[in-house]
Amino acid sequence: MTAADSLGNQFGGYKDIVEHVPVEVMDKFRDPDTDRWKPVEEENAGFGPAHIRNLAEAIKKNGIREPLIVIYGQEERKAVLGEGHHRLEAAKLLGHKDVPVRVIRQHSSPKNGISVPGAEPNKHNYVRGDLRPSEIGINGFTDWQKQKGI
Repeated sequence: MTAADSLGNQFGGYKDIVEHVPVEVMDKFRDPDTDRWKPVEEENAGFGPAHIRNLAEAIKKNGIREPLIVIYGQEERKAVLGEGHHRLEAAKLLGHKDVPVRVIRQHSSPKNGISVPGAEPNKHNYVRGDLRPSEIGINGFTDWQKQKGI
């Protein structure tokens, strides 16, 4: 089962803004100054290698239940992976080529964000709070596009 096979209706109200993004692209959006995504050697924190393996088994069985979240700063047009570091590692362990992602807009950019083309505000200088990755310049594709080979 791939990440795309597991989408179905599981993302509820977010399914229209979730797109699949290649794993290697999502790796670039990790904050280099945070260690929270790196599995710790010891299991005492509950986030060691066994956690990633267990999460991979759960994903293999049930798919990725929640999309990864990219935080997008409207003012500086920068983005960073905010949530889903462990899911990304587990997907890589399983050999997934892509992961489901959605974007949440903030006014100010994350400290270590990656520059992206960004979403164009409307005439009132407004950008929706929930966006698809492709709307800020991250090449993503929908479940339907993946199924059709587009």
